Amino acid sequence: MLPTLAGSTEFLGYCTSIGIVVTAAVFAVFVRRFPFDVLAAIASPVVNAAIGAADGEARDERRLLRLQKQMVGYKLLIIDELGFVPLSKTGAELLFELISQRYERGATMITSNLPFDEWTETFGSERLTGALLDRLTHHVHILEMNGDSYRLAQSRARNSADT
Repeated sequence: MLPTLAGSTEFLGYCTSIGIVVTAAVFAVFVRRFPFDVLAAIASPVVNAAIGAADGEARDERRLLRLQKQMVGYKLLIIDELGFVPLSKTGAELLFELISQRYERGATMITSNLPFDEWTETFGSERLTGALLDRLTHHVHILEMNGDSYRLAQSRARNSADT
């Protein structure tokens, strides 16, 4: 069994261009063989869904609470591509709230192409980024992967074969 999922381990994946998404996908498929509820989602649609639920009246507030409860309930939440698109102030706050609610309750895996010192550009606030990283790095396994992009390598190989 996977003892790290029984506790509250976070997994942060950082890479410049190779493999972390594949690693996250393989990990998600692997843990699906066990009785864990897993959600793998790209960061911006998750944040946009929360923003959509947060906008408006009391009905939307109930929708936001349902969405938050659902996201917190997963034993493993994989948030992919964090940092590709900067978040709005509301989006950053909602993602922070989600991570805070999951803190020490469920495993979270985040993939990003940015090192931690560049996360402020995504979240827009040093204080919010610091608090988020404090929670995420408390119980963490960091997988840092650096190397050439396999897509770029394939493209170069195709181009050289064509000439």
